[in-house]
Amino acid sequence: MEAIKIHEGIELNPEKGEMLVYGVRHVTHAPEQIYREIDLVMGSSADVLVHVVWHREGYREFESALERQRDKSKEEILRDVAESDRYEGWGITSYEIQDQPTLKIFLRVKNPPVKSVQGSAIRSITGFWSGVFSKFCDKRVTPHDLRYDADKDEFTCTMSV
Repeated sequence: MEAIKIHEGIELNPEKGEMLVYGVRHVTHAPEQIYREIDLVMGSSADVLVHVVWHREGYREFESALERQRDKSKEEILRDVAESDRYEGWGITSYEIQDQPTLKIFLRVKNPPVKSVQGSAIRSITGFWSGVFSKFCDKRVTPHDLRYDADKDEFTCTMSV
């Protein structure tokens, strides 16, 4: 059985039992369950650890995409990374970047895998995207104003320098 292309850069290979995202093997997991256990073991320091790990992952993923796709602009690659979320189970991600008078990024994720802003699980989203936007903007951005609206099933936050 051949590999199945899910989206640009994302493929499943049932014969090998693997999923590749831009050539890197991925596995699926239930994030809230795993992060709940991390929170129990580490307490409030789990937020910091999860944020830093995912920030580094987002930064590296965007950096790697820039290297792989030299024929595309940074803006096109940013759109591709956001679009790939829907094929990887992260929900439907959109963003708005305002750079006047100061840099602000508004992030929105519809149907996120994390349905609360409590605990470290939400840091998988905020950490990853702060890493992506830090590389995109060449400035360290920090997420704040985290909100989850259960009626809309939508997570939002603002990022700024």
